[in-house]
Amino acid sequence: MRLPSSVTPAEAKIVWDRMDYPSTRRVATGLAQSGRPVHFSTIARWKAEGWRSVESSPHPLEMARRAIDVALPVLTGDATMNASDLMNTDPLAKELMKAPPEQVLSMAMHEACTVHVLVAKAFLPPCGVNSHKARGVRGSAHRAGRLHEGD
Repeated sequence: MRLPSSVTPAEAKIVWDRMDYPSTRRVATGLAQSGRPVHFSTIARWKAEGWRSVESSPHPLEMARRAIDVALPVLTGDATMNASDLMNTDPLAKELMKAPPEQVLSMAMHEACTVHVLVAKAFLPPCGVNSHKARGVRGSAHRAGRLHEGD
């Protein structure tokens, strides 16, 4: 999957120079409309610094993919395993690739939230045991109707 490259100060300057009445927000909007979003305050900082060149970092999704590639050999016991191998060999991957993106995203969010709750329940002390602040939080949650008896 090809991800869009990050915007550079030089590219932002080109957009700035081509506008009749440039502003940091207009430049940011123009770049975002071309599929390469950047915050207007970043444009302002680059302009204030004289459009100096910056070392571009990989796209956040690319960085996440690299982190998965690092973790997979440890998790699978196969020193050569990477995300592409997993996508090509796992039957669930083929099924998920056919599903609508909204359904896959919903499943991923549901699973992530479930894991978060399970980890919190397993590793965090119960509220109200260790500090007066925790007891206050638990009392507030009870008053708000968020916690039930036995929690």
